[in-house]
Amino acid sequence: MATQLMSQCHFMLMAFLVLLFCQAALHKATNLRRFSGYVADYHPRLEAFSFPLAGGLLAAECAAIVLSVIPSTSTAGQCLLALLLAVYTLALATALISGKTQIACGCGETPVQVSARAIVRNLCLLSLAAVMLGMPDDHISNLALGVALTAGFMLWVAYLLTEQLQHNSDLKQRLTNPNPDQESL
Repeated sequence: MATQLMSQCHFMLMAFLVLLFCQAALHKATNLRRFSGYVADYHPRLEAFSFPLAGGLLAAECAAIVLSVIPSTSTAGQCLLALLLAVYTLALATALISGKTQIACGCGETPVQVSARAIVRNLCLLSLAAVMLGMPDDHISNLALGVALTAGFMLWVAYLLTEQLQHNSDLKQRLTNPNPDQESL
């Protein structure tokens, strides 16, 4: 029984992360040039090859999504999801440490400024990916799978709402404190 519940949790987290990466990949694919601009904003050295790098990140996200939903390659896809989250978190942390907070993270449709909150968000997502990888993905009934996928969808919707709240908070911060040197969390 416990293994069944853990497998359901695994599929719930997988559904959530796959939906999250589908949203992010769709955002990148709809305007790859805009995303390459976000990539270039992270560091001046990235500007020269930001477009191919943006294309590579989009391809890696698409590969992670496809590999995650195919049972025989699921573990590899989920590891790629976690690796991409780690890379994105490192890029956010590097930008924040170097003082670049006035750039959009390029994570998805709702623009989020580079901040400690964005890093904490990514660390939470990375933790969920690690938990998912540590859980069994044993066969479960169709009903249990349906419940897990529905729960993953609901988790994704809750995430989207939280992202919108964070975006609204960023907007409020900029309106009430237009001087970027006086930013606060």
